Amino acid sequence: CLLAQVMSRVGLNAVGEQTTPELAKNTSRHVVTVLAVIYTFLTLIDRSFPKVETCLTLFDDDAFDDNMRGTASCSSTFEKSSVAFLYSAIQFLLGLYMLIIIFRTRNFIRKKSEIAGSDCADCC
Repeated sequence: CLLAQVMSRVGLNAVGEQTTPELAKNTSRHVVTVLAVIYTFLTLIDRSFPKVETCLTLFDDDAFDDNMRGTASCSSTFEKSSVAFLYSAIQFLLGLYMLIIIFRTRNFIRKKSEIAGSDCADCC
């Protein structure tokens, strides 16, 4: 939400491109809407499709200390690999979207404020 507000105030749209002040007023709402829809869709996938839970018990050789000995480490995955792929792909695209708008916003502010870039091409 904070990033979306910054984007709106400096005149960027929901994909981090410069836009008119009138359209920039809606940036915050658009970004929050995109995130809400994606998280809702991920939650629906998570709750709608069956999962398989796998547990591993830590024994003497696997335990890092005495307190962990005999405890189980469990994780769940979707039964169908296609659902797992879809879920992971959506998470990846969400992360990529966030990364892109962060870099574009940062780059815009650096150029606008005449802040010199770094040796790693504005990634650091």
